[in-house]
Amino acid sequence: MRSGWTVCFQEADTAAKTIDFAAVKSDEPCPGKDGGPLPWPKMPHVVGATYSTATKDLKQAGINLDSVTLDDVYLDIDAPTAEEAAEDGDEWRVCFQSPDEGTKVASTTTVSLDLGRWTDADLVQRCPKAKDATYKIPANDPDYESDNSTGEDDGSAGGGSSTSSGGSTGGGSVGTVHPGSFCSPQGATGVTKAGTPMVCGPGSDGRNRWRSS
Repeated sequence: MRSGWTVCFQEADTAAKTIDFAAVKSDEPCPGKDGGPLPWPKMPHVVGATYSTATKDLKQAGINLDSVTLDDVYLDIDAPTAEEAAEDGDEWRVCFQSPDEGTKVASTTTVSLDLGRWTDADLVQRCPKAKDATYKIPANDPDYESDNSTGEDDGSAGGGSSTSSGGSTGGGSVGTVHPGSFCSPQGATGVTKAGTPMVCGPGSDGRNRWRSS
């Protein structure tokens, strides 16, 4: 088990011809003195920051980025990988974080960042009020048509007949889509970023989702 530990302090007893090692597990920081508390890093405040800035703040705080998990705040957008988020780090913003600011981040703590992405072309450029409760593209909401059956405008151009990259209420091809996201109407087609053909059809939960054709 020697490889799983780091020696922080040692004390030699020449009379007894022994050496005492004070060690911590390899993923733990050494305390300031033998027997002292472990100086775990504390979570900084990164909500509102770009992903690029957030990762710099986490590194500066001493938090291992390998312990950070990413999610998207929108129900119809796939969570980015760390590489994807870093590639467009100034477009992704942190909407929610866990744990809260000032919380000690131990080796067993999972740091979660819920990201939203928007560019100058997006009409809405702010975080939703709650995560996993909002569709970035209204047409992807399974209740989208019924919500607009009263003629109320939800803010999207064209009302219930709008067409976007994530879904369509008019059928045919809708361009680039995200696998597993909600879609409409059934039978609509699209392609992933990698060019894989997709079709809108019932998923395991009974709702229409983008699936490989």
